[in-house]
Amino acid sequence: MTTWSILAGAAVMAPLGLVQAAGTDWSAVSGAAWAGFLYSAVFPAALSNVVVFRAIRLLGPSRISAYQFLVPFFALVISAAVLSEPIGPAQVAGGLVIVAGVFVTRSGGTPGRGVRARVGGGVRERVRELRDLLPG
Repeated sequence: MTTWSILAGAAVMAPLGLVQAAGTDWSAVSGAAWAGFLYSAVFPAALSNVVVFRAIRLLGPSRISAYQFLVPFFALVISAAVLSEPIGPAQVAGGLVIVAGVFVTRSGGTPGRGVRARVGGGVRERVRELRDLLPG
């Protein structure tokens, strides 16, 4: 499914990209810009897919799918830490909703209905799961 989504998106975006690329002075693109392009193609995109697919193989899709909702939350946190991007009230609220949703999904219950009793063991289990995801 992912391959077909990527191919469909590429088919729609390629003509627009080719029109813009035709008017670009490629000799003005620095080596650092090309290095940045290659870095962002290999590490964030390819490496993250390797980790996710390894996690799915180890733990199954139903246990891993909820964690993918954390991507925008971590993007916000990293952009604030690295780029000094401001975080507004809407982003804080969204982050809390995302983290709460992942917690509720992974804990197997609804807040206020016995989830608190399972938190201790659940956190330790999640840390073990995340440790198992690391390559090597």
